[in-house]
Amino acid sequence: MADGTTAAERFFGQAHAALFALVLQRMPLPPPPARRRPRPPKPLSLVPVAA
Repeated sequence: MADGTTAAERFFGQAHAALFALVLQRMPLPPPPARRRPRPPKPLSLVPVAA
């Protein structure tokens, strides 16, 4: 409408809560990413040899 309200706000008579802010308050933050493991060394049989 011209007054900037939504149909739900007019029906229930009050503004809705900010959904994204509510989710951020209730959900825990994810853990930090796992550390990368070092790559194992390649076997010498697979290392290319210069001719």
